[in-house]
Amino acid sequence: MISAENSSQEFTIERKFTVLECFERILRNPRLSEEARQKIREMRGRVSQSWQEECAAAAIRFIPETLPDLLEQYIANIRTIHQDEGGYDEGIDILRIFAPSTRQFISYDAIDLTTSAERSRFVLIKTFNNFVQEVDQNSRQIQKTARRVRDLDERWCHHEEERVSIRDIYSLPPDAPETPWARVADELGFAESP
Repeated sequence: MISAENSSQEFTIERKFTVLECFERILRNPRLSEEARQKIREMRGRVSQSWQEECAAAAIRFIPETLPDLLEQYIANIRTIHQDEGGYDEGIDILRIFAPSTRQFISYDAIDLTTSAERSRFVLIKTFNNFVQEVDQNSRQIQKTARRVRDLDERWCHHEEERVSIRDIYSLPPDAPETPWARVADELGFAESP
């Protein structure tokens, strides 16, 4: 079924996200081979690239709400699939793959989006940042439960690496107050309160 993505001319971006979400559920199976896991992760990258290309092509006219909605719904569903510590690695991989295309999308001018897509843009940002926060919390929880290890001198020590801030790396930035997006956020009721 993974190869079906490459063989069909009618394999729309909507179908790609639907198939990818099915495979995300399969990743939860501990008996899945590493080769199959890698193929699913590669598929994520292709879907992200396809989504970014669809947005760029649509930006020539107007980006419809369906494009940001697709990614927002995928992220919202992923949050339920990979919500525990066992899904931490997959969460990081999803952020690594989809953060660049999402950043590209939010960089489009308001004039490139339909009014409903403008609203979807803000919902996508909120959903994406909530996912970032959950992955960051999983990271913190994993670090809190780090195992104690012995050094060569047989002394007990606590192995603790410097914490990498998932939020700092992957969070989508708020719109600057002087940008047209700040005005649009205010008009649509998405403005952040001080």
